[in-house]
Amino acid sequence: MEVLEMNSYLKRFSMPAAMLALAILFALPSFAHHPNLQTTFTVDQPTQVPGKILEANTTYMLKVLKSDSDRHVVQIFNEDGSKMLTTFLGVSDKESGDKTGFRFMNMQSGDNKVVREWVYPQYDGLKFVYSEKEARDIRQHTNENLLWTKNRISANTTDLEGIQVAGMGQTTGGRSNTEQLARNEGANLPRTGGELPLLALIGVAFLGSGLALRFATHRS
Repeated sequence: MEVLEMNSYLKRFSMPAAMLALAILFALPSFAHHPNLQTTFTVDQPTQVPGKILEANTTYMLKVLKSDSDRHVVQIFNEDGSKMLTTFLGVSDKESGDKTGFRFMNMQSGDNKVVREWVYPQYDGLKFVYSEKEARDIRQHTNENLLWTKNRISANTTDLEGIQVAGMGQTTGGRSNTEQLARNEGANLPRTGGELPLLALIGVAFLGSGLALRFATHRS
């Protein structure tokens, strides 16, 4: 009788614990689980990306380096990958659409295209992070917000979560206002938290399961 009661107790507890663990796993940033990504592309007119103006009708190679968070190092090379042209930070965007390719900012007529983000539907999108100078120059020709940082990014940059990223907001009195850091901001900027807090929650869930099993065993 006691064995049956214990089994019934375990079933009641284990199902919610398993559902919680699955929910936490699905909440992990999807871009954090991609391999190194690589693709080639061509732009039809001069196009600005962080650190470089791309030439029209020229083929380039784009690489996204794997990361354990939803921040990634993005690199652009010449067509055969023999020359690196620019390296910068990309921040995951889960509301990016379902078509592969660039998303551009709405610029004033006659200005170069400016890339807002690159979208790869299987892994969502990556918003490009510009330098402060680039962001201020771009904001003179568009009303859109964009991300910027003072940090220099390279292929060897490992502490991506430690990089301060901000949003260039609406202009007031001829000067652009800077929003608070993206990692502390809610609705307007992409989420930038890593996986460690979520993994900690998973650990707590499984620890709770183990304690419950031990408690139920002692009761039997």
